[in-house]
Amino acid sequence: MGKSSSYRNHNPKISRNEYHPQKARGKCYYCIGFFLCLLFVSAGIVTFLLYVRVPTITFNAIAPAEQGIAPFALEGTQTIVFNFRLNITVVNPNFLGARFDKIIATGYHPLLPGVKFGNGTLKEVNITQQNSTVLLFPFTLYYGKPMDPDDRVLKDIAGRCGLIPGQDKKPITIEYEIEL
Repeated sequence: MGKSSSYRNHNPKISRNEYHPQKARGKCYYCIGFFLCLLFVSAGIVTFLLYVRVPTITFNAIAPAEQGIAPFALEGTQTIVFNFRLNITVVNPNFLGARFDKIIATGYHPLLPGVKFGNGTLKEVNITQQNSTVLLFPFTLYYGKPMDPDDRVLKDIAGRCGLIPGQDKKPITIEYEIEL
């Protein structure tokens, strides 16, 4: 036993690197390739998140209802229906556009949050990339005695419009849900 070594092979005639040289090289390339792919995917996700910005949505005005639809009507004896369109501008600064098959909006008055006062649906909406898109969103507003038995909503809207003496005009607040 003349040779002493800190590393001992089972077969002293074969060195360490001669066991499976192809397997060792393949694992190294696989590992480097995996980390490069991981790096590129991570860089892509970070770039996407840094450059995607939230579009600006602006309510411009109320526009008349579409041709052939009455601006207001009576439904039964106690409900008034108002038909109009909301003129909305969407400014999309992103390099990606968006397409929606249908957008559904439901409106509620803050004094009676569980009672639906209006709704509307717009089909096939395309928000163009790096551009402004104007939407004319059809909306129907309902008001009736069964929905507001003590006239709280009617008094609130009349006061905000300045129709009640001693009250200044204020914006009308509405709560809404949007389903995309």
